[in-house]
Amino acid sequence: MLSLGDAITAYKAYVTAETAQLVSGTKAFTDAVKAGDIEKAKALYAPTRQHYERIGAHCRAVL
Repeated sequence: MLSLGDAITAYKAYVTAETAQLVSGTKAFTDAVKAGDIEKAKALYAPTRQHYERIGAHCRAVL
C-alpha cells in the first residue's frame, strides 16, 4: 500500500505526463490545421483528445 505522500507523488506524475502529452498533441494538431492539412488534423484529434479526457475531471475537481 502506498503512503499518502507516495500516492500524491504518483498522481502528480500522472497528471503532469498527461498534460505534457496534451500540450504536444495540441500543438501538432493546431500546426496541421494552420498548414491546411485537415486529414492530418483529423487523425491527430482523437488521440490528443484522450489526454484531455483523462485529466479533465481532475482539473475541474481542483479549480
